[in-house]
Amino acid sequence: MFYRFQRRFWAVFILVHCFQAEAVPKVPGRPTALQEKQGSAREANYGRQFQRKLARHTRAGRASFFRRFLPLRDGKRAFAERIAMVNRSREFVVATVYSINPDQYGFAFVESLVAAAKRGLSVTLLLDRNAQLAHDLRVDKAQKRRMRSLFKELQDVGGTLAFAGGWKMLWKRPGAGKHTKVLISDGRQAIYEGRNIGEDYVEKWSDFGALLEGPVVGDLAREALHLLNTSDPYRWHGLRSRRKDRQRYAVKLSQLGRLIETSSVLRSSRLNNSAHKPAYFAAWDPLGDERTFIPQGTNRVTRALVDAIDQAQKTITLSTNFFFPSWGLRKKLKRAAQRGVQVNIVTTGKGHGPGYNLGRWIVSLFSRDLHKAGCRFFETRKKEHGKLYLFDEELAAFGSYNTSMMSHALNADSLLFSVESQVVNSVREALNESIDQSVLRD
Repeated sequence: MFYRFQRRFWAVFILVHCFQAEAVPKVPGRPTALQEKQGSAREANYGRQFQRKLARHTRAGRASFFRRFLPLRDGKRAFAERIAMVNRSREFVVATVYSINPDQYGFAFVESLVAAAKRGLSVTLLLDRNAQLAHDLRVDKAQKRRMRSLFKELQDVGGTLAFAGGWKMLWKRPGAGKHTKVLISDGRQAIYEGRNIGEDYVEKWSDFGALLEGPVVGDLAREALHLLNTSDPYRWHGLRSRRKDRQRYAVKLSQLGRLIETSSVLRSSRLNNSAHKPAYFAAWDPLGDERTFIPQGTNRVTRALVDAIDQAQKTITLSTNFFFPSWGLRKKLKRAAQRGVQVNIVTTGKGHGPGYNLGRWIVSLFSRDLHKAGCRFFETRKKEHGKLYLFDEELAAFGSYNTSMMSHALNADSLLFSVESQVVNSVREALNESIDQSVLRD
């Protein structure tokens, strides 16, 4: 009975679609004045209509603005800007980092935070515990001891340390982490990028970031506070923090929240000042946001990218460490290539160790359909760690969101979208530089 119904269903389905395919299209009449106005508005592919749609994917549900944008492509310059920003801070410093390597750069960064805490500033540092432990496995005991002593010193002088990876996170979503990387100083400046702190990321890997000023710093600061509220007070050994530590941690976070909200620049972030340049900060935290199990398309960052891909008419260029996107994002890229959009994907090439060679083989295995559809894959000679997205040379995005299932379903990640020419040109130059240093995969 069931199979008979199934055969009838598919017969009706095929007949309906054949009838629709053979139907004669209606001859369009003369467009009305409203249709002409809508058509002219669509000529700006990523104009106001799309930007209103993009604003829905931000946590605040609105556009933000920035006054200053300084691209940080070179790793050493980006690290120097980090240290300088901490040194000139006067009220508070908030840093969310995926991991800090126990090397010269990691030690220098934590020492600058300790010095800031000794000057009386409110200093808060968030780490991902699993990523930090993974980095510690590759160094000797002396380096690990020095890093842990710096963490303890920071805590002793009044700094706040937190980690993602306690029982709360493991119970709700095994394998989840905090992957957003942002440094905020006094609510006036922020460095938002895809780099971790370490020699590999500063000297060897290709990445991108920016120094930002203006009301967008408010959105970054509130997102950092949101991530801290869904993390645990720092404790190196063990997964469970003590009750006294949690109470002290809650008090410090409430004090930090008051500092953020009373900052004069952050108060102005609620005003839509037309003199500022618009930006859209899309962020997602699988622990802090509502659902425990993310269905396809619920991640706000993924949805923003999907909308941008649907809107693209000419080119889509993106860079990522490993290309293993969610199925929805993958389907949209394939359809874009099939409708004539040139899709360029920049990722890490071979020759960077067995782990990367295995990842490259997996990527090539699951990307055959995209390759057949017309997507072009560029494999860089240098390790590619940038998270850059460019659509039709009109809309650009950068941040911490990799085109991977980890970023879609497990990690707290974010992207900053903008149509401003300064941002678009900087992202385009960075992508062109990576493509020039890469090989087109056959």
